[in-house]
Amino acid sequence: MPEIVSDGKERHYRVIHAQLDLAESETLYRRSKEQGIHLNDVFMAAFGKAIQQYCGVGEISLACPTDMRKFLPEGEQKQLRVQNMTGRYNIHVPATLDEPLAETAWNVHRAMDQQKEERAFLESFRSMIGRLDNGASVAELQGEVEKNYHIRGISYTNLAIIDADQLQLGDSVVRDAWISGGFRTMPLYQIAVSTFRRHVNLVANVIGTPTEIQFAKAVMNQMKLFLLSL
Repeated sequence: MPEIVSDGKERHYRVIHAQLDLAESETLYRRSKEQGIHLNDVFMAAFGKAIQQYCGVGEISLACPTDMRKFLPEGEQKQLRVQNMTGRYNIHVPATLDEPLAETAWNVHRAMDQQKEERAFLESFRSMIGRLDNGASVAELQGEVEKNYHIRGISYTNLAIIDADQLQLGDSVVRDAWISGGFRTMPLYQIAVSTFRRHVNLVANVIGTPTEIQFAKAVMNQMKLFLLSL
């Protein structure tokens, strides 16, 4: 993301939110199903294309998290765990600036299918286990992880469906809800997608000056426009 020249003003924490109304959300569900692609493919493509408009790159490169609990034995999948069970797929999809969203989403779909088929999120584990077999100590591997682990400047996360029937707060009726990621200082940027009562929500937590916050809103609005174009 381009870095905006500082306007000399103080940075603030801000939660930025945009929502597709029920008719827009239902249309998005229907069109993605008609084209045989997942909603996550569409969200990733729309986010990537929105970022691309401001970066001018010819390839969309995104990290997409995956819940590794679904690969546990069935009896263990729903056990309460206090640990990070998140893996990551990394996709790289060529895309022109004027390519229709549907075409980009199809390319994302194929790239994600390949990553899933190869269990690509396990690659770092495979290499570490190989090093253990060759005599490396756990302490050495831990140091290597701490040295190389980093949070991508631009990333995407799908936090899936918030079930209104399970979100119980006493006698209160929750009319709207969404989940967001961590706060990032602009131009670092992440959009989190979730749905609640069939409404699609886009959320970004940013730390920025008023100008940077407006820029973050512009990127989100661009993503929403792409979603409406499917």
